[in-house]
Amino acid sequence: MTGEICIANIGPRGRARRLRFGVVMAAVTIGWLMACALLDLSRSARLLVFFPAWLAALGILQHREKT
Repeated sequence: MTGEICIANIGPRGRARRLRFGVVMAAVTIGWLMACALLDLSRSARLLVFFPAWLAALGILQHREKT
């Protein structure tokens, strides 16, 4: 499917909201990683970092791809 035009299905306000959400979740991820390192948390507690990291990636990628 070459030559197709991709039309964004989200407006500028929605894109900004998704970017903001992604950045906040990235900050939560970094904060959680720092807390894990400083407090020497268990391995199972460290696995919980997956969820905010995943949400951060979703928000930022959705902003980037305009979906």
